[in-house]
Amino acid sequence: MGVKEVVAELRAALAAQVAPLDPLEMAVTAALGCVSPDDVFGPPPASPDADADSTAVIAPIRPIVPAGSVVTAWHQQALLDAGIVRLSVIPRPRVVVIGIDSPAGRARTMALTSTATLAGALALTVSAASSADLAEVIEDQLGRSDLLLVCEATGAPGAAASVLSQQVGQSAPLWDALSLPAVNFAVLGPQSVPALVMPADPAGQLLAFALAALPLIARLQGLPPTSSESAHDTADVAAAGSLMASFSARLLARDDSAGGDGPAPLLAELTDAYGGSLRIPLPSPPSAGA
Repeated sequence: MGVKEVVAELRAALAAQVAPLDPLEMAVTAALGCVSPDDVFGPPPASPDADADSTAVIAPIRPIVPAGSVVTAWHQQALLDAGIVRLSVIPRPRVVVIGIDSPAGRARTMALTSTATLAGALALTVSAASSADLAEVIEDQLGRSDLLLVCEATGAPGAAASVLSQQVGQSAPLWDALSLPAVNFAVLGPQSVPALVMPADPAGQLLAFALAALPLIARLQGLPPTSSESAHDTADVAAAGSLMASFSARLLARDDSAGGDGPAPLLAELTDAYGGSLRIPLPSPPSAGA
């Protein structure tokens, strides 16, 4: 099995661990970034006067917001123009990013929070004073989150994963590959909140987000996993993750065909033993170099 298929398996397996959030009825003005689970139509057009000598041509009726669409500003405008002020949508997932309070920790959690926001989530940063307080902070956040992202502390690799394992008794690494950032996955509490322990280094954090957090966020939104090739129906995260151990990963700059003076965005390239490769674009701030 090649790298593309394995990444698709992993994303599908992670997505299978959660269910889409329940739809809520809300004002159109508040629905930006939410997902419409159903087609939303406007009022039917006025019927033309009957003409016995002609055959009426009925224009096709298209939804203002097709099912599975993320509500945009243009959708909001069209809905309000049609007199629709409320609709049922899947809300944006609540993602809580937890880190140890330190200058480096604050930078990492803020970057991860921004990345989750750009992915369509309602993201919030929460700090723990020390590793000893991490378990209590995680417990406090379970009732207000749909996904937890726990950041490892710089200089203390494995500390957050250890806390999570002690708390739930089942925190498993997603993969065991030297060239991939270490990521642990767990499901916490009676609310069954999925949680990921993210690496401390920025590049590893971005790759972990692209591989593991994005499919969870997409599924919570009622969207398919982030790869169009994720056609496999599997819920075995461990089996999918174990296949990742045979891959090597490296970071490289994306070729900027349009030229420009800014730095090239980062890519992660995963390569399998058969010469197959998959390039995953990583979100990066404009000032980030390759």
